[in-house]
Amino acid sequence: MLSRGKRVAGLVVLLWLQGVASAGISFQPLGGFEITGTRYEGYYKTEAYALSGDGSTVVGEGQLFRVRQDSVFSSPDATRGFVWTSSLGLIDLGPGSVQGVNQDGSVLAGRSIPPDSPSGSGHLAESVPTLWRDQLPEYLIAFSQGLVYGGFAGLSADGSRAVGLSTAQGLTPLRWSDSQGLGLQPWPVGGQGRAPTDVADDGAFVSERFDPTRSNPYEQLWTEDEGWRLILGSGAFIEVAAISDDGHVVVGRSQDFRAYRWTEAEGGMLLEHPAGFPRQSRTLGVNHDGSVIVGAAGPADGFREIPFIWTEKQGIRSLVDILAIEGGVDLSGWVTLEAIDVSDDGRTILGRGFGPNGTESWVAVIPEPVSGVVLLLGSLWVVGTRRI
Repeated sequence: MLSRGKRVAGLVVLLWLQGVASAGISFQPLGGFEITGTRYEGYYKTEAYALSGDGSTVVGEGQLFRVRQDSVFSSPDATRGFVWTSSLGLIDLGPGSVQGVNQDGSVLAGRSIPPDSPSGSGHLAESVPTLWRDQLPEYLIAFSQGLVYGGFAGLSADGSRAVGLSTAQGLTPLRWSDSQGLGLQPWPVGGQGRAPTDVADDGAFVSERFDPTRSNPYEQLWTEDEGWRLILGSGAFIEVAAISDDGHVVVGRSQDFRAYRWTEAEGGMLLEHPAGFPRQSRTLGVNHDGSVIVGAAGPADGFREIPFIWTEKQGIRSLVDILAIEGGVDLSGWVTLEAIDVSDDGRTILGRGFGPNGTESWVAVIPEPVSGVVLLLGSLWVVGTRRI
């Protein structure tokens, strides 16, 4: 039996352990921003696309919402690129969209509308591939050259390569590198596809490709050594989301709506779901070496979708449990939450969802595995306070 003094000490330690559990856990909605003095003035809600490897920078696009006679109006042309940091908040980068960011947030990639837009209307159909360095745009296609429109969807961690889609020859993948400049990478004969989604530091990129009838989708990996290659088997998987910075891990969603992970050595692998976890899931982001994966699953626990984090050691864990139960974060009012990207160390997670203020993006920070820390310290307390 513990003495009164030790029981009091134990209470103090347990309260301290609870503090350890919640320390370092945070959840921050990004909100939106106001634009005035333009054709599309109003409030822009955030749709994030990517997180820098160091966890400091978020990029995406703001989408205009206006309230007119109790109805919500949104224009497809009224989107503006943004960058966010915890110290500076949301920064408007003008009409367009930012979808890629390098490791430290110093280089961004996406699409925007140059000052020499032919119509001057600001239509996103006139967007061109764009890089931002120190938030200053660099338009990689000039209208005076008579080249086609397009934009970037991914940027490598070192900032030296970008991929996207051009309107040339129908819809054709774009590749850019700081050594070779901008060029097209045509689809294999007999196929067409969607925009490349992500690019590794060595230039390898992933994109979903279709057969001409669009009846049999299958993923493709492009590498400088081998060109286009089938990575998962025709018809086996239907959606690719991201590739790790080292080019070794590809993540996405299987044909039966299950999160998967692919490596050269192991091939495709469905992520194992623990008991009680939603059956339907999809992976949306991966860290630099593929050791941490994030995504969404649902429905579950009153949510249409919940975000998850996966590591090989711990498997899939619900971020709702980590944030709300272990961190004490109030998630009331959120209906949908999905995790779309993760920092190199696996601690900072970027997501989107539908919450109390409608569509919104968010950033969560979690510590090293909280449960493990608490169990270890709890065991030490028990040993230290047990009467011998």
